[in-house]
Amino acid sequence: MLKQSLILPLAIVGFLGFAACSQTKPSSLKYTVAQVRVADESAVHQNVELALVSEGYRIDKRDFNRGLFVTEAIPVGADRDIPRLRPSISRMQSRREMAEVQIVETDEGFSIYCKVEIQELVSEAHRMFHRDLNVSDTPGETPIDRDAALTEEQKAVWRTIHRDRTKERRIVSLITGMSDDLMPGGMYD
Repeated sequence: MLKQSLILPLAIVGFLGFAACSQTKPSSLKYTVAQVRVADESAVHQNVELALVSEGYRIDKRDFNRGLFVTEAIPVGADRDIPRLRPSISRMQSRREMAEVQIVETDEGFSIYCKVEIQELVSEAHRMFHRDLNVSDTPGETPIDRDAALTEEQKAVWRTIHRDRTKERRIVSLITGMSDDLMPGGMYD
């Protein structure tokens, strides 16, 4: 009887959670947004890639189905012309930046959402508080074993401290400047 009375509420909560997570349109509160009137989506994708590369970013993830472009993290203020073979955590600064651009199709063309986040390395503070909050009675688990199989890059914990809205506007203006038809009043925060 108890199992039957719990099934319906759990199903409703699961459905609502799935419906909330399935939203793909980003919020204009967290992104710099511009509208572009272009019929060809591949041209917009190409403009996004060119704009990100011209700003010194390397594209890490491309999802053409969702219109999502995410760049690799680069140290803030680093000389981006010098190629890095394999950055290690010891050579990274304590701050880095990442850019994300998402393209959403609208009735008039496409909406371009851009976000550049500045992140700070907080690994030591995270490990310190994690040890205090982690109470485990698992036999054989020692502090050495918790992170033993991870590299320094995998152990790194980054916290977003703010957005670089100037860079966001510059990237969006590069993307929209490459398109012939701009909607009037296309850019806003």
